[in-house]
Amino acid sequence: MKSEAFDIAIQLWRDTTQNKSAQTDYSESELIHQKIGLFDVGNFFYSVFSPNTLEVEFCSPSIFNCLGYEPHEMNVRFFWSCIHPEDLKGILEFEKEKDLFYKSLSPDKTRKYKIRYSFRLKTANGSFTHFLYQSMPFEIDEKGAVLRVIAAFTDIQHLKKDYKMNLSYIGVEGEPDFLNIKEYLSVKTEVNPFSLRELEVLRLISSQFSNIEIADQLNISSITVSNHRKKMLLKTKAGNTLSLVLQARDNGWI
Repeated sequence: MKSEAFDIAIQLWRDTTQNKSAQTDYSESELIHQKIGLFDVGNFFYSVFSPNTLEVEFCSPSIFNCLGYEPHEMNVRFFWSCIHPEDLKGILEFEKEKDLFYKSLSPDKTRKYKIRYSFRLKTANGSFTHFLYQSMPFEIDEKGAVLRVIAAFTDIQHLKKDYKMNLSYIGVEGEPDFLNIKEYLSVKTEVNPFSLRELEVLRLISSQFSNIEIADQLNISSITVSNHRKKMLLKTKAGNTLSLVLQARDNGWI
């Protein structure tokens, strides 16, 4: 599925460029100017992408804090391999919609819209984290072909509690917004098997607190904390605490 989806995505990206490549260089100051307004408060990284050549021309060092990867590792195929398999279909649907949307705009309007939706990316430790993806054309030609795109990826794991993916077009310079024009449910949310107290314990476990520290914070005994831990492992059939935490994060329980 990933290979087939990647081939479809390549064609969509190249359609957006009208099979043209960027010819000009850009300065760091231009890049900084373009990224203003793309980002939300929080942990994020950003990149510059050439859709026709499929080249990631720049990736910010902050990707290491977000995903645990070095900037030089980030090429298109590697990035695609990091996307959660259950989010691929939604991304393809949104990219098709985006392609049609850009084609409906006049060249002077194309650069005035950013695309926004969320999906999950795999971190270097193997867990998946929800990111808000926002992109807008960085360079277009006189016919409206998108030659370069600047994209921001903001960690929203602490905010995202479901698997709904919503596509929006955000207008800048006075252009109207088109919010939640398409929705995709990437996976059925599994029922949370934990009690409120177990969730409290699990959140602290995920923050690397010891049983004694958790007991002190929740005003319970360390034996009770240990019992909660054992019950959660049984409920999820997780082999160890790390697997328990990763499963809970992937399902949006914590």
